[in-house]
Amino acid sequence: MANTLTKNTVIVENVSYEHVPAKPYRPPQPARTVFETRRVCMFRYSGPGRYFYTYDPSTGQVTGTFVPDNVIGGGAGAEVGVWACTNELVAINYPAVPAQPYVPGFSYAAGSTFETGYNLGWNAGARSIAEFKGDGFVEFKVGQSVVGVICGINFYDGVDAGYNGNTIDFGFYCAQGVAWTIRNGVMGMGVGNYSDATVFRIERSGSDDEPVVTVFKDGEEVLVVSTGVPTAAGWLEASLYSGDDKVFDPQLVQVSPPDLTPGTATLDAELEPLTMFAATGAYAELRADLPALIFAGEAGLITPSYAVGNFSLPPLAFGGSVLVGETATLDAELPRMEMLAADHAYGELRGVLEPLGGMLLAYEDNFQASMSSLTGVATALQALNLLVVTMQGGVVVAAELLPEILLSAEMVEQLGVGSALALSAVVEAAMKAAARAGSELGTRGGPGGPGGPGDPGAGGDTQVWVVNLDSNASTTYSNYDYNSFARIGDRFYGASDFGLFELAGDDDAGEPIEASISLGKLDFGTKALKTISEAYVGMAGEAELYVKVIAEGRAFIYKARGFGPDLKQRRVEVGRGLSASYHTVELFNKDGADFEIDSVLFRVADLKRKI
Repeated sequence: MANTLTKNTVIVENVSYEHVPAKPYRPPQPARTVFETRRVCMFRYSGPGRYFYTYDPSTGQVTGTFVPDNVIGGGAGAEVGVWACTNELVAINYPAVPAQPYVPGFSYAAGSTFETGYNLGWNAGARSIAEFKGDGFVEFKVGQSVVGVICGINFYDGVDAGYNGNTIDFGFYCAQGVAWTIRNGVMGMGVGNYSDATVFRIERSGSDDEPVVTVFKDGEEVLVVSTGVPTAAGWLEASLYSGDDKVFDPQLVQVSPPDLTPGTATLDAELEPLTMFAATGAYAELRADLPALIFAGEAGLITPSYAVGNFSLPPLAFGGSVLVGETATLDAELPRMEMLAADHAYGELRGVLEPLGGMLLAYEDNFQASMSSLTGVATALQALNLLVVTMQGGVVVAAELLPEILLSAEMVEQLGVGSALALSAVVEAAMKAAARAGSELGTRGGPGGPGGPGDPGAGGDTQVWVVNLDSNASTTYSNYDYNSFARIGDRFYGASDFGLFELAGDDDAGEPIEASISLGKLDFGTKALKTISEAYVGMAGEAELYVKVIAEGRAFIYKARGFGPDLKQRRVEVGRGLSASYHTVELFNKDGADFEIDSVLFRVADLKRKI
């Protein structure tokens, strides 16, 4: 039983407590003698006389002494009487008593008892890390003394409702040494008794044409199902009802050959313009900083394949100063950046950043130092030597990668990534005096693609900002290098050095239009730490909609569940553990598909902490 799944039990300690009551305050008492009525039992004489009583504080008893009256002639009288009990006033001497201070009550542990908690319920289980595609089978054994175990094949990549057994497509229900077949939570036929040595087996065959599931107990065929058999990947899954219930010796075997269909990916890299500032005075000074270029792409969370790549470009900084009236040049070269990403079956992606050159020229004009050209780009930044990526584990990159970790709300067999990996850097510039930018650092276009002949944005990455004066909302259009606009009837046109273009259509000269909506930084009414557990987007669209959540410098992307032409609220599940005081939320489309947003609602958990 080296590989065993067992539901844990819990030892519960029951502690019994004794309580000592509080002692109230009692003032001091002086020594005193008082007469108290006490019950006195003694022999009572019939002759005349008197009785004297004595109180013994050690025993609390009262004794009486009879003293007869004097009798003429000296006789004491006949000693005749009866035994009787009477109430008498007795003198009792009380000694002095000191004051009694107040003593609070308290409790203490007098003992403990222990009992075992079995955590009854279909609330525990596990699913195999491995999977099989096509033809394959699973085998396992179940403890004979279990209270309840459901174990079998799950053809769905996920356990939405917990391990309650309902997501197991074909399996066995075992309890106290007796087994039944079960399918999606519905009990089937009984298959008799079993022991710890019984081998349960479920296999799928004929997956290429008409898949069939056959159920075996100790090699004997007990059930054959030929209708409604899924063709998706299969996992071994178990659900346990009581503590100490166990499943052991599991096996998952793929009979069909592995899927070796290669996947391809493309990488487009763009570095933001290099920003600089200039200062004037006794010296003319120019400083430039190139922020770190960092991007990461992850294709994974799909068992057994897992591929990840992380790349970082260290900051480039240079500065120079020159006397007013003098000239100087500055040449800077950025060394090549090489990157490598590989799947465990060794699918490879390489990118190369060519050397970056720059030039500085300063001269005197009107007693001010000015820059005729901030920078001249000697070599354009581009990604070279892109190799095809072969992901053996079923990861298919449809178009491009994004710079953040991409997580999908539903990943069944393949990961489809549909937007480009744009390498961007956040830059800051402090302009202490006037500076003119003679050229910009941008991507290099090519024939037949974006930036090629006929592209209105060729040769630059111009961005146009539009502000709605009623709502103060802003919109950014990229690749919008027009110098004039016109409206003719109900049609709009833009003109550039490349010609006249109608501003209409579902694409941009054959390229998809990537659109996004940013909701800005959200604190949801409190500055405390919080997490977003779910988002509900009222939307209509032609393809998937993605939601990006940025918190404390980390960005994650999630896919909405479903899409369609009619407005409908779609659910987006956000990953756990992404806590921050402020969250930045963006929504964007896939492959330029049209979409419409009506509302966005969030379910937020307040952590009641500010840091």
